[in-house]
Amino acid sequence: MPNSYPMALKKLKCLEAKMLKDPKLKTFLNNTMQHYEEKRYIRKLEKWELSNNPRSWYLPIFTVTNPNKKKTRLVWDAAVQVDGISLNDTLLKGPDMLVSLMGVLLRFRERPIAVSGDIREMFHQIKVGDIDQFSQKFLWRNGETNRPPDTFVMQVMTFGAACSPSLANFILRRNAERFGESHPEAVKAICRNTFVDDWLESVDTEEQMVRLASSIKDIHATGGFEMRNWLSNSKRVVRSLNDIFEAPPKYLGTQNELQEKVLGMWWLPESDMLTIAYLIVEYHHRKYHHLHAEIVVNEIRQNYWIPGLRALAKEIIKNCPVCCIRRAQPSPPMMGILPKERLSPNTVPFTFTGVDYFGPIEVAVGRRREKRWGVLFTCLTVRAVHLELVPSLSTDSFLLALKLFTARRVERKYAELSFSFNPPGSPHMGGCWERMVRSTKSILTEILSNAGLREEVLRAALADVECTLNSRPLIYIPLESQNSEALTPNHFMVGNSSGLRERGSMEANGLGLAKHFRIAGQLADCFWKRWIREYLPTLTRRTKWFQPTQLQFP
Repeated sequence: MPNSYPMALKKLKCLEAKMLKDPKLKTFLNNTMQHYEEKRYIRKLEKWELSNNPRSWYLPIFTVTNPNKKKTRLVWDAAVQVDGISLNDTLLKGPDMLVSLMGVLLRFRERPIAVSGDIREMFHQIKVGDIDQFSQKFLWRNGETNRPPDTFVMQVMTFGAACSPSLANFILRRNAERFGESHPEAVKAICRNTFVDDWLESVDTEEQMVRLASSIKDIHATGGFEMRNWLSNSKRVVRSLNDIFEAPPKYLGTQNELQEKVLGMWWLPESDMLTIAYLIVEYHHRKYHHLHAEIVVNEIRQNYWIPGLRALAKEIIKNCPVCCIRRAQPSPPMMGILPKERLSPNTVPFTFTGVDYFGPIEVAVGRRREKRWGVLFTCLTVRAVHLELVPSLSTDSFLLALKLFTARRVERKYAELSFSFNPPGSPHMGGCWERMVRSTKSILTEILSNAGLREEVLRAALADVECTLNSRPLIYIPLESQNSEALTPNHFMVGNSSGLRERGSMEANGLGLAKHFRIAGQLADCFWKRWIREYLPTLTRRTKWFQPTQLQFP
C-alpha cells in the first residue's frame, strides 16, 4: 500500500478548518471521539506501534447528516485514493445478504400487531482483528492545530468500508443461527425481516409479539447487539419492550397523529397506516412490466383494498422513470432565426450561395464504369439552383466546378469570394441545399435509367433538372388570383418563369435602348416587391417550435 499519511493529514486540516467555522461541528466531533474511546471503538497508538506495517493505511474522516432523522454520523473514508489505490479497492465486498426491502415491508403489514426496532451502532459492535486494525488508522488532535496529530486505530468495523454491510449481516445471522433449535421462530424472523440494522415484523396477537420480540432482543444481546427504538401500533407491546423510558418522539404535521420513520417511510402507529399502499401499487406496476394501469388495478383488487387505487396507479405510471423514458418524445429547440443571407432583397442572384455534393452516379466510359458527383449551388435568397458535374471529390475538381459556376452566374471576381464552412457531420445545418439535393435526386430518378448511362447524357439531364428547379413556384397562387403566374427563381435570372429569354425588336437608337433598360429595371423591381410581399412572410413566420426548450428529468 502506498504512503497515505500526507493525504490523511491534508484531509484532517480541511476538517479542522470547518471546525473553526462551525463550533457545533467541533463539539460533535470531540464528543464522538471521546465516546468512541470510552467504548473502546478506537485506540490511540503508542510510538513503538507506528512502525511500518504492510497493511498500514490512514483513513480520513468526515461527517454526514441524515435530514430525515436530523442525525449526524462520523464516516471513515475508505474510498479515497492515493496513487490510484484506495482501501476499498483491496477489500472484498462480499455477497449481498440483504433481504428484499419490499418483502420486509409487505410482511410488516400482513398481521394486526406490528413492531419495529433497530440495533444500536451495529457496525461498531463487530471487532476487527489486531493485524487488520492497522488498515484503519486515522489522525486526530481534538482541533488543537498547534501540535502534531495523534495516530488512532479503529478497533471495530467502520461506516465507509466496502465489506462492512456484508460482514455485519453475516455475523448477525451467524449469531442468530446458534439458537435455531431453541428459538426457531425468532431466528426465522431475524433472517427474513431484518434489513441492515432494522427489524420489522407483524403477528396476530400482542402476547405473541411480546414473546417474539423479547426472544429476538435476547438473541441479539448474546452477540453484543442491543435492540432499541421500539415502535408498535400496540402500547402494551412498546411498554413491554422498552426497559428505560425514552424521550417522546417528535410530532410531524399535526399534534393529533404521531409519525415515525420506518425504513424510509412514515408510519402512523396509532392509526396503523403507511404510504405502504404506494409501494404495493409500485411493486405490481414493475411486476407486470410497466403496462397500463388497468392490469395493475385488477391484480391488486384481488388481494388488497386501497382507496383511490386507479388514481394512484396512474400517478405511479406518470412518475415511473422507466415509463417516462418509454413515452419520452424528442423536445426540439426553438426554431432558429434565419440568417441575413436568406432575407436580403434587391441583390443579384447567387450573391449568397450554398454548396453541396451529391452522388456518386455511375457512368459508362467505353467498357468500364466510373463515378461522377454532382455539385449543387443554390442561391440562399431567391432559391435558384446551378448544377455541375465533377469526376472526383478532390479540391481541384471543386475549384474547376466553382470556376464554371462563377463564370456563368456570379457578377464578381473569383478572388473576391469568401467561404463559411459547416462543422463535419452536421447536414441539419444546411437545410437549404439539402432540400434541393433531394429534389434533384427525385427528378434524376424519374428521367434516368441505371443501365449504360453516358456522361454527356448525365450532363444534359442535370441541365434539365436545373431548369425544372428554377421554374418551381416559390409561393402558392390560388386559381382565382389576379397574378397570372407564381414567383419563381427564373424571374430573378431571366425575367420569366419558363427560363427562356424572350426576343424583342432590336432598337439601335439610344432612346429605345434606354426605354428597354427602364422596363427591365421596373420588372426587376416588381419581382422584388412580390418577393417581399408574398415570399418573405413565409420565411419569417415560425410554423412550429415556438418556445425555448427546457431540459426535464424524470
